[in-house]
Amino acid sequence: MKTNFTIKVFINGKKYELKLKKHITLQHVIKLLYGKNKSIVLDYNKKIIQKNMWDDIYIQSNDKIEILTIVGGG
Repeated sequence: MKTNFTIKVFINGKKYELKLKKHITLQHVIKLLYGKNKSIVLDYNKKIIQKNMWDDIYIQSNDKIEILTIVGGG
């Protein structure tokens, strides 16, 4: 029997309480918020995380995630 648990995270400076059934990765968070946007830079606990690592890092309570989208223009 799996139990639900709650973690608190900060995404772009805003506090969220996530009720989860299992631990989720940074990749899951990005997919939920942005779909498959390829023009994103991810700052996780004040470190830039390369895209190939997003699926290897599980978020924990009190993590700080900053998501920056890249916009082109002229």
